Amino acid sequence: MTERDETSYKRRGGEAVYHNSGFDIGSGRFDLGVPGLVAECVEALYRSTGVPAVQRDRLPYAAVVVGVILGLGFGFHPDGMLYGPIGAALGVIFGAVGGVFAGLFLHFAARPILRPEAEALRQVRMGNFQNAGRTLRRAERWIWRDRNSFERIARLILPPLGIGRSDLPPEIAAANLVASEGILAESVGDVEEAMNSYLGALDLWPRHTFVLASLIELTMREKTWDRMEEVVNTADRFLERARDPRLVSTVKEHLQFLEAEEHKEKKPPEWKPKEEETPYVAQRLPASGLQCRIVENPGSQISNGVLIVKHGVGDEKLLKLPAMPFHMVLILAEYMKSQDIEGKDSAQMGWVTIQELLDKLPWTTPHVTNSNVHKLVYKVRTQLTRVGMDRNLIEENLNGCYRLRVSPKRVTIERAVRV
Repeated sequence: MTERDETSYKRRGGEAVYHNSGFDIGSGRFDLGVPGLVAECVEALYRSTGVPAVQRDRLPYAAVVVGVILGLGFGFHPDGMLYGPIGAALGVIFGAVGGVFAGLFLHFAARPILRPEAEALRQVRMGNFQNAGRTLRRAERWIWRDRNSFERIARLILPPLGIGRSDLPPEIAAANLVASEGILAESVGDVEEAMNSYLGALDLWPRHTFVLASLIELTMREKTWDRMEEVVNTADRFLERARDPRLVSTVKEHLQFLEAEEHKEKKPPEWKPKEEETPYVAQRLPASGLQCRIVENPGSQISNGVLIVKHGVGDEKLLKLPAMPFHMVLILAEYMKSQDIEGKDSAQMGWVTIQELLDKLPWTTPHVTNSNVHKLVYKVRTQLTRVGMDRNLIEENLNGCYRLRVSPKRVTIERAVRV
């Protein structure tokens, strides 16, 4: 950021808002997979930099004004059949009506191109996270980094109409876009892409408190120790530029806690091997008692839902699943139900290969690997453990296939009704 940009940013009060946004780790800022709360998180991201997520749309009003001016000019034109006061009045009326229609067209039809941030936020509220991610990438074209003649003219004309972002320095505007993609990735359970987006946003603007808090919280929650060095280096760059001593102290405390947790998790137990290191033994499906019910929530393009596991009579546990974990469990359940074949060995039933999961899951990133599937399974197993369920409900064999370890006759799937 240039000295001129930073001075202007402080003058608008953005620095005060930025520091007062706080550094609240582990507070559960938003419930993964709930579109309205994800949208609120994106709005909070922009508010932390002192601006609204969506600028006011003045395109319809501008279209009406232009229509009135053109109508007035044609009404006074001496070559017309009517001119003078009557022609001017008719021209104003027709110009205003034409301006209204032109404004409505620009507002609805051209919004994805002219106002991509507003369109992306609307898609988020509808639960269309994939479309929102694609729309956010279009907003990159409206961030002006150079100061040539074309961009100087664009800065004067377009921002007052709600097109483009001149209310933020280009580095911060770009960081907000990248971090918004990270929030969308996190909302559908794509931890790898979320971390890449947060780290990318902090590369663009290392002093982004909101993004650093999101990154550290994600690392603590998902225990992504393989990315720990990147997180620490990014936090160090933040500390070099941070000016609030209380903020510096808070970040250092969270980093110390994070490193302590990493050391505790990585320390090999002395008397008991890790569960992942135990030799695999083909399990038989439970003969009775265990029942699974998968219920899909309606109302979004990439749906989420709940997993209900029942042991015997009255012992029922429920787990809310965001979009990606829910779809993975749903695929495993559907595959297991399709394996209800008389005489088939239960140890061979319901296995789903990694490639099938890669093909069938609604990934939000263009390039996914086996690692994405393994991390998604680890995430679901961790959530199962937190609510008191058996993490081996999702079983893995030596060939890297997964299955839902429940008898096919005891799996129930309740899909949402699409209206």
